[in-house]
Amino acid sequence: MMKHLKVGFFGLCAIVLCGTTDCTDNNSQPIDGTVFSTHYIQKYTQAQTLTIRTMPDEGCVKLLIDGNHITHHDETAFRDLYTQYGDTDFNGYLVPYTMQAVATEFTAIDVTCDRAFDAAHPAGSSLADLVTLAGASAYPYLQSGYKASFDWRTAPADYRFEEEPVAHYGSGFSPINNRLDALSPDDLRLLDPTLYLRFKTSPAQTGTYLFTVTMACAERTLS
Repeated sequence: MMKHLKVGFFGLCAIVLCGTTDCTDNNSQPIDGTVFSTHYIQKYTQAQTLTIRTMPDEGCVKLLIDGNHITHHDETAFRDLYTQYGDTDFNGYLVPYTMQAVATEFTAIDVTCDRAFDAAHPAGSSLADLVTLAGASAYPYLQSGYKASFDWRTAPADYRFEEEPVAHYGSGFSPINNRLDALSPDDLRLLDPTLYLRFKTSPAQTGTYLFTVTMACAERTLS
């Protein structure tokens, strides 16, 4: 599949909202509406579709990954995934299904354009050295034994709009904030399904550009 994005070029930014890892109050009592969970990730997504949205008011390109959802209702597949990632001893309270991650392990993300971006980037060439990903991954948190949490109130600039966080990542998710050509496969494991892209420079000429976003994985490619 190929997903295209046609825009009159504008400056881009990425935005994120803070969240919590363990839903308890200051007295360590569970908050109403939460349930005890031995697993931090409550829903896995096997990627099948990639939706691209422009967000002109915020100046963002937003990527939404969706597909087949795996929860505890699919006991065997769910067990295989939480065992694979060592997510067996969270033992905390969470609002049901608020913590979800993409089970598909991507190897790369790329952006191309239908016309020359500048002298160094002719039509159809990779713009990976010009585009930054602002996403979040639960992989470091699970690999650390639930220790590598992140305070999203301190989110990098790429996740902010007018100095305020504006998305939904939990503190068990760490920022994945790097140029597309510098991302490693580990960076792209257990991603939150919502990602943002930011161009670090404008094209040499003003006008309307058609961009193609591609996410490659071992099995197939979403683009």
